Amino acid sequence: MIVKEIGLSENQAMLHQILEQHQIERTGHKSEKSDMVSFCLTINHEYAGGVVAKKTGNRLHISLLGVSPQHRHKGYGETLIKRMEQEARNNNCRHVTVNTQDFQGLSFYQKLGFHIFGEIKDCPYEGTTKYYLLKELTEEKS
Repeated sequence: MIVKEIGLSENQAMLHQILEQHQIERTGHKSEKSDMVSFCLTINHEYAGGVVAKKTGNRLHISLLGVSPQHRHKGYGETLIKRMEQEARNNNCRHVTVNTQDFQGLSFYQKLGFHIFGEIKDCPYEGTTKYYLLKELTEEKS
């Protein structure tokens, strides 16, 4: 047995093949294509923030969300999340997930209906906690 370094692209391709075959054997389902979704917020034609997410299956995972300091606490972050939730519904997603640090947006996400389903203390730094959050989507009433 030898463990050696390999190029990232080659390793990822080989791993995807192995994992795809395993998923088919266990579930009967091939992996669905993951799609990236990106929205920005502009104020007076200037970038003020944005949100990026990845849709996989029936889940949309928010990977990046930020609003510039001068525009915070004005509801813009919530507007971006609501837009992403609508995108999730439009793509038949049942879940929106996100992870955040205790010093970032935990209360913000909880206020918007996300709940904690996991946490890791002292991660990624001693004295901090990483939280994993989920929001189950329901049909919006017209």
